[in-house]
Amino acid sequence: SRPRSPGTGASNNNLECSLHSSHPSAPGAGPGVNNLECTLHSRFAGGSDHPPTQPAVPAVQDEIDRTLRHELAHLLAQWRAGRRRIAPHGEEWRQACCDLGIGGEARCHNLPFAAKIYAVRYVYTCPNCKEKFPRVRRIHRAIACLACCRKHNGGGFDPRFRLKLIR
Repeated sequence: SRPRSPGTGASNNNLECSLHSSHPSAPGAGPGVNNLECTLHSRFAGGSDHPPTQPAVPAVQDEIDRTLRHELAHLLAQWRAGRRRIAPHGEEWRQACCDLGIGGEARCHNLPFAAKIYAVRYVYTCPNCKEKFPRVRRIHRAIACLACCRKHNGGGFDPRFRLKLIR
């Protein structure tokens, strides 16, 4: 068995990224003109001639590939924006998704991870509509019932609808 180089594994999907920064005096280039090139291709990592012994389920592998592209789109969008603040799943991110081949990307994944269930330790109620809000952690700031704030205050915070701890 030959030793593997770091970063190689049983995965058969590779992601290669390279960042090209144009010099301001280059033809057609201006300040901040940069290119990030990413290429996804299938081949076995580490020069192995043998496929992985236990290949991933194709649907899960596709979801992992999409998740990696999703996260890369965040990096690309923020890199393009520089120091300017952008929305996490805003227009810049959607454009980066299109550039990475995942146009119409949703903001959540569908990987089959087991959800951990926590016991409810606190229950809050709205003094107006009496809706109950079970919580795992204690609320340490002023929180109001969103439905009542929308209905009676145009969506703005109103202390009349501040949640009260009942247990």
